[in-house]
Amino acid sequence: MHQGKIKELLKEAATNTWGWRRMNDIHCELADATAATGEDGVVDIDGPQAGLRLVVDALFVSTAQNRPEALPGLLPVFSLLCGDREEGILLADIDWSQVDGPKQS
Repeated sequence: MHQGKIKELLKEAATNTWGWRRMNDIHCELADATAATGEDGVVDIDGPQAGLRLVVDALFVSTAQNRPEALPGLLPVFSLLCGDREEGILLADIDWSQVDGPKQS
């Protein structure tokens, strides 16, 4: 998944104006973008990539339930886990140009 798309999804989830159905859709989009989901849509449950989906699941759900406004700040983590990557590579390179810098006062 392109990291710009990940950024959009996390910002949308942070506002949660559509309710839990949309939050679930966003969660599934991100989880399906990990290396655990093959090109055929089948999820690998016993390879090294299987744990990536568990991390996305736990991080997204826990943050959405407790501090949804913090989701955009997790862009580097979700980019690493869900971003476009080379064939056979588990993790993506982070496109730091997509990451917002610290807020200036």
